[in-house]
Amino acid sequence: MAGNSFTFNNTSTGAATYLWTFGDGINSTSQNPTHVYATAANYTVQLVVTSSNGCKDSLSRSLSVFPKPVAGFNQPQNQCLRNNVFTFINTSSADATTYFWNFGDSTTSTEFNPTHTYNNTGNFTVKLVVSNLNGCKDSTTRSFNVNQSPTISIQSNYSICLGDSIQLNMFGAQTYQWFPSQGLSCTNCASPMATPTSNTTYTITALSNLGCIANAVVNIIVKQRIKINVSPNRATCGRSSTNLLAVGASSYTWSPAAGLSSTTIANPVASPDTTTTYTVVGHDANNCFKDTGYVKLTVYPIPSVELGPDVTLTTGTIYPIRPQIINGPIVSWLWTPAINLSCTTCPFPLATVKFDITYRALVKNIYGCAAIDSIRIHTLCKGSQVFVPNAFTPDGDGKNDKLIVRSSGIDAIRSFKIYSRWGELLFEKYNFPPNNPAYGWDGKIKGRSGSAEVYVYILEVTCDNNEK
Repeated sequence: MAGNSFTFNNTSTGAATYLWTFGDGINSTSQNPTHVYATAANYTVQLVVTSSNGCKDSLSRSLSVFPKPVAGFNQPQNQCLRNNVFTFINTSSADATTYFWNFGDSTTSTEFNPTHTYNNTGNFTVKLVVSNLNGCKDSTTRSFNVNQSPTISIQSNYSICLGDSIQLNMFGAQTYQWFPSQGLSCTNCASPMATPTSNTTYTITALSNLGCIANAVVNIIVKQRIKINVSPNRATCGRSSTNLLAVGASSYTWSPAAGLSSTTIANPVASPDTTTTYTVVGHDANNCFKDTGYVKLTVYPIPSVELGPDVTLTTGTIYPIRPQIINGPIVSWLWTPAINLSCTTCPFPLATVKFDITYRALVKNIYGCAAIDSIRIHTLCKGSQVFVPNAFTPDGDGKNDKLIVRSSGIDAIRSFKIYSRWGELLFEKYNFPPNNPAYGWDGKIKGRSGSAEVYVYILEVTCDNNEK
């Protein structure tokens, strides 16, 4: 291979002198010479030996010197350990056919233009050995550094109240760059004061004294001011309950406590005795901010209605109900049931008594507050409810011509029988209404007018309450 040193081993005998001709114009008289061919070519090497008595002999040999490949690759630039990738550009001669790379960290490659990542810092020497088809080889080396990347230390998450500041402390690098700049006291220092007004993510780029970069992210959650909303002012009637409500905070405190089911929940039940303005103070979960709300609960008086004691009346009685009122004025009346009442929405109805019944009055005052009371009417059926005249004149003059049963509170006449004073049945009627001349006795006995004298009647009636 051109450029290599050849050593010729002389095996001649009896020779006193030697003359080597290497075929490239250079000679030597050494017994075992070495020679370097500068150019690849085919050469004829001749050895002429001479004995001490002047006798000579010679011998020739052919020698082929092949061209030598030239190894070469680019000089890598120093890189930082984090995310390092080295690409080696092969600049070896074209006749090189095989390549062997030693990266200096116990790893190798046979690629033409390999890439390599180093796992450790340090100075590395990369060696490339190339060979051609004739087995001729060449090698070259390059050295470079893998520098340590900065190791930065900082807390990644913070939470602050709006208007507060927090100092961000960074360690492990030479210079720093913060982004974005909003809310920071400086953008190229290690420990800026941060006062953001909203949730912000800051990115930090740190540079070591060797030019290596590291990045970090800091998230700052900014707790905003709260605004609580409360239920509107309300009005209730005394002894009534209503729900209060506040939203927009994490915790609540209500005052005064009087009339509240709880003072620490968002929706207490309020049952005050008098008109009360409730104050609620809401806090956020971080105790950064609070807000205050107010709910006025107006308590109106409840009316009172008294219908009086229960009564016992005979059927047919017209009974005026006279309620007594407190906390009026009353603007609404409703009587139930409507049976046998003169009205159902007036204050003083008349009840026609027919059977046992309970009337209820629902009243409302000008505030819409209601009250209710009832009265029970018990009924009696008495003979005094029935009237039969003790005389009549069936003379056809149109006046008092019939004997009829008159009554109040009577449902029906079950039977009406008239007898002579000797017990003879002269007239009878069954199941007819009272106060109706059509069912009266016209004084005739067997079709003829009876004589003027005393007669006896037996009467059975059913009152409106079904008593006999």
